[in-house]
Amino acid sequence: MSGWIPSDDLFVNRLAWLVRRDGINNVAAFYGRSRQTVRRWLQPRGQRPSSRIRRSVARRGLSITGPTIGVRGAGGRFTSPVIDRRARAAINTINQRRAANLEVARREARTDRQRRMVEMAAGDLTDAEMRDLDRRLRDLIRRDALGEDTADDWRDFEADYQAMVGSV
Repeated sequence: MSGWIPSDDLFVNRLAWLVRRDGINNVAAFYGRSRQTVRRWLQPRGQRPSSRIRRSVARRGLSITGPTIGVRGAGGRFTSPVIDRRARAAINTINQRRAANLEVARREARTDRQRRMVEMAAGDLTDAEMRDLDRRLRDLIRRDALGEDTADDWRDFEADYQAMVGSV
């Protein structure tokens, strides 16, 4: 028996992806629980299953989400929920493309006004912005898994995402 117990954030994130991929009926059947129980597990502060089931969900969901990273504060403690490494890699790629685009714009700026416009362009996403995007995305995925109507929320998320990352 392992001493490792996945965090609530990791458990809910991976469970939501399993439900999205396999469906709530299949996940419930796999663990020998009811659909309602799985729905309670998906709630942010909801019921939690045994350590054995939490480890199983974390292992099975790993193939979907990939490894995760945590964000550490100045004191060395984890200060935010886990962020999917794929999301972090995508944001890093966006920041690199934005930096390259800004460099091209700086070289091509011919007037002082154009140079000022380039310098006023948005910089890289901050860790707080990344955590907010990650939290909102995980919440939308969880709510989708519960069968809630999230169409308007997805549009809001996509609009905010585009506003944050700009054109890449």
